[in-house]
Amino acid sequence: TPPMAMDARSMQSRTPKQGRQMPK
Repeated sequence: TPPMAMDARSMQSRTPKQGRQMPK
């Protein structure tokens, strides 16, 4: 997985509950 994909997923994950359980 490229760094760009992780950044986009981490930004979207930050809003939902996933962002709380998995910050990265």
